[in-house]
Amino acid sequence: MGGYVALALAGRHPSRLSGLALIDTRASADDEAGRQRRLDLANAVSGPAGLRALHGMAETLVGEETKLMRPQVLEQVEQLIGDATSEGVAWASRAMAARPDTHHVLDELAVPALVLVGEQDQLTPPAEAQKMADRLGVEPVVVPASGHLSALESPDDVTSALLDLLRRSR
Repeated sequence: MGGYVALALAGRHPSRLSGLALIDTRASADDEAGRQRRLDLANAVSGPAGLRALHGMAETLVGEETKLMRPQVLEQVEQLIGDATSEGVAWASRAMAARPDTHHVLDELAVPALVLVGEQDQLTPPAEAQKMADRLGVEPVVVPASGHLSALESPDDVTSALLDLLRRSR
């Protein structure tokens, strides 16, 4: 959700930015099917199933190589999901379902930018990152063997890219 917040801030207050990092996110709104999946999830976690409705979600968040080579990362994600509240998950799901397309925001920005995506990100795949990067006039950084949670899966790669953005933003 950080990317959605960053894009909303960029749209409302572009003069307050000295740089923009978009990591494992997208600028496009959900299509109707995606919107409905988020609303269904919000309803499911608000009902009798509670957080059990999130069973298996961690598997879709991390890359295949992470699951095989670093199962402790998958366990950490499962723990984070288990620590969530039904109310928080429902609110977040509804908020994401209602978010607008923000590609136009990217067209107007004149600050250094980073678009980073995990190579194996199924939720916001490299093709989505490329669309944002094209609008910003930058090359996307694709983190090998990472899924949607590249900051957890490959923290050194993400840190290096963020430090480069920080240098360019000064």
